[in-house]
Formats: sequence, C-alpha cells, structure tokens
Amino acid sequence: MQELDTSTLAATYVCTILALVLIFVRLGLRYHRREGIRVDDVWMGISLVPLIVRLGVVHVVLAYGTNNIDRKASPVEDMSEAEIRQRTTGSKMILAARIFYAGLWVFFTFSLFLST
Repeated sequence: MQELDTSTLAATYVCTILALVLIFVRLGLRYHRREGIRVDDVWMGISLVPLIVRLGVVHVVLAYGTNNIDRKASPVEDMSEAEIRQRTTGSKMILAARIFYAGLWVFFTFSLFLST
C-alpha cells in the first residue's frame, strides 16, 4: 500500500480553503456594504459546490493512489485485491476531479464576464 502524500494533500487543502475564504469574504463584503447580490456573485456562490466536491475527490485520489505506478518497483502480482480496487477507484476519481476543475473554471469565467 502506498504512503499518503501529506505535503500534496496539505497544499490542496490550503489552496481550497483559501479560495473558500476569498469567495466568502467577497460575498460577505457585498452584503455588509448593502450593495446587493449581482449575477456574478451568484455564480461565485454556485462555484462553491464544485470547489468542495473537488477537494473531496482529490483527497480520495491522494489517499488511494492511481494506476500510474512503476511496475518494476511495485509489481501488480504483489498487490492485494483491496489495493488494486483502491487504485482503480483512485484512477476513476481523477476523471471526476478533472471535470469539477473544468467546472470551476467555467463558473469563474462566467463570473468574470458578467462582472464587466
């Protein structure tokens, strides 16, 4: 079984939490200054969903690993069924993470174009 890459996991959590804080500060300041919620603020609020879901998916990928391994250092024959299943699940979750990442860029792009 592979070791959990804590430095990558910590960087992922820090960046995601920073993005969440920035979005909440933006929405909170709009509310505090009584400027009203605009369309781009709604898009930023909606983008919280794929941001949080992507964090969960990336955590699973980093915890389970992927099928991208060195077969000489870690032959498949030496892996247990559980490890093979986890690596397969991790590889499938990479596709979901990429979809949610693309979704984030779509929401941020809509927000950018709607704010101008």
